[in-house]
Parts: sequence; C-alpha cells; structure tokens
Amino acid sequence: MIQQPAKVYEYQTGMTAELSPVLVFEVLSKTTRVRDLGEKLPCYQCFPSIQHILYVDSERMQVHHYQPYDDGQWLTTLYEAPEDVIDLGVGTLSLADLYAGVEWPE
Repeated sequence: MIQQPAKVYEYQTGMTAELSPVLVFEVLSKTTRVRDLGEKLPCYQCFPSIQHILYVDSERMQVHHYQPYDDGQWLTTLYEAPEDVIDLGVGTLSLADLYAGVEWPE
C-alpha cells in the first residue's frame, strides 16, 4: 500500500524505492531474520508515512505486527494462530488467508 502521491527514489541505476509507504511486508527466513529485524526495522520505523510493518515468518505460522502509536513508540503484536486477524485500518488479513497453500514440514 502506498500513500498518494507516490515519492520514488532511485538509489541505483534502474533500482528504485518508494519513500511514502503505508504498509511494509517482510518475509523472515533463516538467512534474512537478523538483518530484517536488526537493521531494516529501525529504518522502516523512521518513515513517518508507515502505519503497519508486518514480518511474516517463513518457517512457522507467525506474524509480528508493528504499529506506531505514540511519539516514536511502536506497538508490537504477535499473531500465531490461523484464526488470528490483523486489523490494517482499511481492511483485515487473517493468518489462514496469509498462509493459505503453505505446507509445513512434519
């Protein structure tokens, strides 16, 4: 989701980044988890337009939801059950829908 009007920044030739996102999704994996949570999260939290940051785990049904709530503070909610529903303000997203079709190893 992008707040209008879009603001785009070209950080490398042919590679651009959106500067006014409202919603960010990141997929966590074994190889990206530390960088995503340790380096990227603090950067995302500096964007005043961002209202929701969702870290979706690829190894288990788990979503970390970050929302700004008070003068630089962030509310963090952990969702782990298929019936859990994330309120995104303009709509909702259930974990059952998010992980539909994913087959977990035994």
